[in-house]
Amino acid sequence: MKITTLWLAMAAALAGSTLTAQEVTLKFGVPASLTTPRGVIAEKFAEAIEARSEGSVEVEIYPDSQLFPGSGEPKALASGALDLAIPNVAHVGAIEPNADIFSMPMFLGTTPEQLYAVMDGEAGAEIIARVEARLGVKVLGAGFDNGADVLFTAETLPDTLSAFEGLKIRAPGGPKHIARLKALGATPVFIKFEDLALALTQGTVDGVMTNDNGVVQGKLWELGIKHGVDLDLGWAPLMPMVSGAAWSGMNEAQQAAVSDAWAEIQPWAREYIAEEAARLNAEIEAHGITMHSLSEADVAAFRDTLMELQPGIASDTGTDAGIMAAAEAALSNPSN
Repeated sequence: MKITTLWLAMAAALAGSTLTAQEVTLKFGVPASLTTPRGVIAEKFAEAIEARSEGSVEVEIYPDSQLFPGSGEPKALASGALDLAIPNVAHVGAIEPNADIFSMPMFLGTTPEQLYAVMDGEAGAEIIARVEARLGVKVLGAGFDNGADVLFTAETLPDTLSAFEGLKIRAPGGPKHIARLKALGATPVFIKFEDLALALTQGTVDGVMTNDNGVVQGKLWELGIKHGVDLDLGWAPLMPMVSGAAWSGMNEAQQAAVSDAWAEIQPWAREYIAEEAARLNAEIEAHGITMHSLSEADVAAFRDTLMELQPGIASDTGTDAGIMAAAEAALSNPSN
């Protein structure tokens, strides 16, 4: 495994390749630092691929969006410009809408166990099939949780639903996020995460919708964020995939090595993410951000409002009714 920068890759290409016809090099894009949970999992996956292939598949990791930003990974995989990635399904959903079902209103307040029941069940299998068909890629498995979307505010105490009325909240875009915020009476403001610091310090927004990792990586406590709501709004898990070109360029043994490597680490990745979630929560509170709980009545009212909007959101986004039904069934019976 190589941790690669673009100039090193160019130099290697100019120097010529010493690989035999049976050897393959996969360019693995990671839109994050290798010290983040996502980066740690990427490194372990790369190591497992090289070990299982006995070195016939080499993995070059390009961290920190050196090749493509996270939002560009699905298209890069589809075109063959990128060989390997674990993109966010919210970004995959821009091409195959069913991939982003996990942020539908029905996922409000759900647990990671319920999320995995959907991902590993009938709905998840159909989503994988549609992603493969639409993007022309090989999906290696259901993937893992990337943290739930949560609301954070600067000055406003978010202990009731009415507290959000009139607030300007940064949203990552998309109809599901917009619907959530409008249901709270808030004004959604689309801002790229890299521009959030300026928006918070200038008062352009009163709060932010992001996951716990976003709070820690952005050190949002230094930008005035003081409060959070202890309610998971929805999910944007990560799904591992190989470009069609890279997959067809490997022999059967190499393909098996890559598939088996993911099967090996996925259970560990899910456990690791759960441990990291607890650590991130503790770090957030240690930096003075107070998490608040809404009353059961408020949560129920919020859910009812969102669920009334769900059929329209599904129709507008082109989400399949059969996949929606399978997901709802899995959420109701996560142990089945």
